[in-house]
Amino acid sequence: DVGRCLRSTFTVHIHSNQTKVRYLRMGASVIVSGPSGVGKGTIIARILDHFPDLHVGLSWTTRGWRPGDDEGIKRYKYVSRHEFLAAVSRGEFLEWNEHNGNLYGSWVGDDESSLREIDVQGALELHMARPETLLIGIVPPGRTTDEQLETLRARLSKRDSETAEEIDTRCSDALREISTIMDWWPEDNIIVNHRVDVSSSAAIQMIQAHLANSKLQKSSHPPQPNEETL
Repeated sequence: DVGRCLRSTFTVHIHSNQTKVRYLRMGASVIVSGPSGVGKGTIIARILDHFPDLHVGLSWTTRGWRPGDDEGIKRYKYVSRHEFLAAVSRGEFLEWNEHNGNLYGSWVGDDESSLREIDVQGALELHMARPETLLIGIVPPGRTTDEQLETLRARLSKRDSETAEEIDTRCSDALREISTIMDWWPEDNIIVNHRVDVSSSAAIQMIQAHLANSKLQKSSHPPQPNEETL
C-alpha cells in the first residue's frame, strides 16, 4: 500500500571541519546516490567492470550482510554499533546516518577512493563542498511517485531481507530522496533505472565525459610550485 509510505524525519550528519578539509583533499570524483532498492550496487559493479582502476570508497554499517551486497566488490564493512559510534567520536566518517535502527557511514580512511556510494542528502552536502565532483542520481521508473514507490517496494520485497515495517520506512525515505534528486541534481545526471544495462551504460558515459573534462582542466591549470594546498 503506497499510502503507508509517508514522509519521515531523517538526519544526515556531516563532519564540516577537519573531515570536510580531508574530503577536499581526497581523490573521490564520482558519487552515486539513490534510494534503497533502486539498483545502485549493480550499476556500480558494471561501472567497475568498465573502469577497473576506479577505487570504491568503503562504507561502514551495523546491519548484517545480505545476498548481493558486494557483487564482486567490497563496498561494506560490517561492525557493531559500539565500533561504529566509537569511529563517529573519532571523526572517521565523511557523513553518517541511521535507517531502520542501523547505522551507515562513509569512511574517511579511503583517501584514494575515486567512486563512492553515498546517501542522497549526504551526497548533496558533500557535492556542495566539492562542486567538481560528478553527482549521479539513480531513481526508479514510474510516471508518478506512487508508481516509483511501487517499483521500489516490489524490489525490496523480492530481496527478502527486510520486514514489511522496514520496507515501509525505506519507502518513506525514498519519497524525500527522489524529491531531492529531482530538485537538486543536474537533469543530465539523473538516471531512471528502467533496465540495468541501459542505466549502467548511461553512468559509464557520464564518467567518461567527467574524467576527460577533469584531465583537460588539470592540463590547462597545472599546480604552481608555491601554491597553497589544504
